Amino acid sequence: LEGFADKKITNTLSAIEASKTRPLNVIIGALGVDGVGSTVSNLLANEFGSMDAIIATSVRTHEALQRFDTVVQPLLAQQNTLLITPEKQRVLDRLAAPLFELAPRYLDALDLDKRLLRFLKPIYETGITHTPSITNIALALTEVCNTARPLLVISGLGGILISGIVAWFADEQHIALINKLREAGVTMAQEQKVALGDSLAGKSFVITGAMSVPREHIEELITSHGGKMSGSVSKKTSYVVVGDSPGSKFDKAQEIGIPILSEADLRTMLA
Repeated sequence: LEGFADKKITNTLSAIEASKTRPLNVIIGALGVDGVGSTVSNLLANEFGSMDAIIATSVRTHEALQRFDTVVQPLLAQQNTLLITPEKQRVLDRLAAPLFELAPRYLDALDLDKRLLRFLKPIYETGITHTPSITNIALALTEVCNTARPLLVISGLGGILISGIVAWFADEQHIALINKLREAGVTMAQEQKVALGDSLAGKSFVITGAMSVPREHIEELITSHGGKMSGSVSKKTSYVVVGDSPGSKFDKAQEIGIPILSEADLRTMLA
């Protein structure tokens, strides 16, 4: 190629080889999954540890969602035959999006049958025929909750984002793309991180704004001391670490009274 002498060729080949050993979170973030930036890719890498684990969870969840859809399809079909009120429509909309609307709500429900009976009452009280039993719906929803649990328990991942992650990593074309990268020698597993302590165990952190070092370095500092990262601020957040030009996460933290740390505060806490 024009302009490619020996030195440029060597540098290019070296850069290609180096790209194959990037950390798992960098590989995940580079795939182009909607909503999966540096924070979410770090959460996925830390939770699953390998690309194979993400794919396996996504495929199983996708299959469970298909089975759930088959079970509730007779109810969803009622939209064309019933006099739909806003209350009934809300029920049908939630049934059509179980991973977003139902799984987070019923993840650890002990009395799922009773709760579903109350939830479905606006539809069942109309006297429609050929309806699935509450028990079958509960079993199908339980399968969705169990398969998606590794994603549902990650603090900071909402239902819409989880649904997008499952859809992307369960897609056959995307799996084929990942397999091509693997065959080319790209690392698909997380390196074992060295724990530096447990002083932040049980605490959840959100980072916003520019730091003095790349953000992933701050995240690794927190997780290596037992802390967990989250992608969004909530009442469950322990601290928000704020750098230069912070965004809306800083405003929300102030609004709900979450403790604010600077990067220096965080390092002092760990020292």
